[in-house]
Amino acid sequence: MTTLLDDFLSGDRSRVMPAVWETIHSRDPETLDPLLAALPRLRHAAAQLDLGGAIYSNNDHLTHALSKLEQYRDGNCWCAAYPGQLTHDPRKEETRGHILIRVHRLRTAVRHRAGRPPLHLVELGAPRPQEASRRGLKSVTAGSVPSVSDIQLPSPCSLCGHADAVRVAAALICAWCGWRYGDSPDPDLPRPVIEVVYYIRYDRRVKIGTSRRPRQRLASIRHEELLAFERGGRDVEQARHREFAEAREGGEWFTLTPILSSHIAGLRAEGEPWQLYARWVSSALQN
Repeated sequence: MTTLLDDFLSGDRSRVMPAVWETIHSRDPETLDPLLAALPRLRHAAAQLDLGGAIYSNNDHLTHALSKLEQYRDGNCWCAAYPGQLTHDPRKEETRGHILIRVHRLRTAVRHRAGRPPLHLVELGAPRPQEASRRGLKSVTAGSVPSVSDIQLPSPCSLCGHADAVRVAAALICAWCGWRYGDSPDPDLPRPVIEVVYYIRYDRRVKIGTSRRPRQRLASIRHEELLAFERGGRDVEQARHREFAEAREGGEWFTLTPILSSHIAGLRAEGEPWQLYARWVSSALQN
């Protein structure tokens, strides 16, 4: 009988990724304790792996799982493992019973202790699907799948590497990107080009730019936080530059004013930036 540790050290993606998701989703000491003594071996093994990933590297999920193990070992709150995890959704943590979000649809701006202008946006909670229906809100975003699910794919999604799923008729659909389980992107077809307008923050300023390859582009720009994505190219970018011209500091950088904060909050209400991007890619591949 193989153990979770055996799966981590196997070097086999089909075994490593399920072990990663089990570690991320679990808070059971019987599951996690056997991994603690092997953390140095796990780190070494992780450095040798290439787990692939069509939208972003699945190694990021492995790194996140190991970070959560370190927080567990040190007796720290697991929240410390999340700031660098682009795909983290606190609503899923609540669904699994790990946390309780007491405030729903609270959107606010966090201020520096010295009373500086807002630095970044925070959105706590979200309406449940039945609440969304009652309020006339959309519970389905780009990709046409709900954002919360208790179903798991038999193996990670071949497009984005996530494991949460929803069932549509007889099909299993990835709850993160909307890709149909069992399908594979055609390697002979070119990857779809998805143009996005990005909003990134550094200190009290926001850069509004555009890119066809947002992961590579954002990796080349010094910033502290990705605030939002908006679907569109140069025309949308220029329209936003004109819309927020009064807050322009130079080039593509703008002061994070209340009006700009409100616009970004509206974009974030549609979903987390990287999840939206994953769903746009998924939709383009299916069309």
